[in-house]
Amino acid sequence: MSGSQSGLFGAASRLPKYKSADRTNAVAESSIASLDLARFANVTRLATKPGMTLRDEVIGRDRDGGERVVSWRRAVSEWRDWYKTSEKTALVFRTPDGDEVTAPATNRFMPSSSTKLYAKLHDFQRGVKSEYDNLSTAFLTLSASTQSGAGRWNRCPANHLDDLTSAWPAVRRALSRQLQGRQWEYMRMLEPHPGGAGGTVSASGYGHVHLAVFVDGPITEQMFEPVLEAHVRQCNAAGSDAHTTDRALSIQRDVDNLASYLAKYLMKYDGDGPMEAPEHIQMFHSLLWATGTRRWSVSDGAQDWMSPPEPDRDQLELEPVAVEIGGERYAFTRGESHATMREIDGERGRDPPPLRS
Repeated sequence: MSGSQSGLFGAASRLPKYKSADRTNAVAESSIASLDLARFANVTRLATKPGMTLRDEVIGRDRDGGERVVSWRRAVSEWRDWYKTSEKTALVFRTPDGDEVTAPATNRFMPSSSTKLYAKLHDFQRGVKSEYDNLSTAFLTLSASTQSGAGRWNRCPANHLDDLTSAWPAVRRALSRQLQGRQWEYMRMLEPHPGGAGGTVSASGYGHVHLAVFVDGPITEQMFEPVLEAHVRQCNAAGSDAHTTDRALSIQRDVDNLASYLAKYLMKYDGDGPMEAPEHIQMFHSLLWATGTRRWSVSDGAQDWMSPPEPDRDQLELEPVAVEIGGERYAFTRGESHATMREIDGERGRDPPPLRS
């Protein structure tokens, strides 16, 4: 029940690690010199929660040689380096005749991924409108506090994201109970906060969840109260005041162009290119990349509507044989990942319980 995330590049064999040439000087490197990242990102650690799994690129060392997760600013730098390398990456295929063809590798942060998602939304629109006679759509916004309850400082973004996403199983069960016996599907999207009004940026780059629920037949606000309550109950950073039906729920009926409506609602912060995107989007992308978190997911039925058609015979007969990065060639091994993920020990006490709001 997930959206396409990694593209061709995500299926590549184990490749050289994408690290800055000099990790000790990465904060000052020119790749992010043009960004005026929020001051809190310079000092806020990406994660401190024990047991979290992060990419190796964001796990550094302290002065004593111990393990230490890098700052959020540093994570942006590592993500930008990785992305620039991915732009120079291609997959090499062998045809049945023994010839080789090369295709650019893709990843989920490239503009082409947004184009593909938009096409999938049109496939979804055709599917749901053909299956449902009386379509109703509920849009829920699920959030979590970005501030610590001890001193009101900004929380580690990966800790916050883990709190936010850990409530999803409970939300999903609540949906099933409330919509039992009905035809329904869902679409779930993580989106970055755009930053506060009046020049404040304390929330910039952190995420929240948009959940769209599609039901055949009429629905009411009261049906979704237990769903919002499930999120508040399971997410220790979520407050009840922010998750009332008048603040966190919108019900729409008979949306004419559902695909465009969803694209505007779910993809409104996507830019033309990730390197030129506003800094809060780059901060958010680096967070998804470092934690291996999916941006969007859908229910099984919605996935069936959005699935691509069966590939033709010529495509099936192309055999991946290598990956090329900046002119260097590496063997392709199916099933292996190019990313090295590690579980961190964490530092208890570095990120006190959040301020519920």
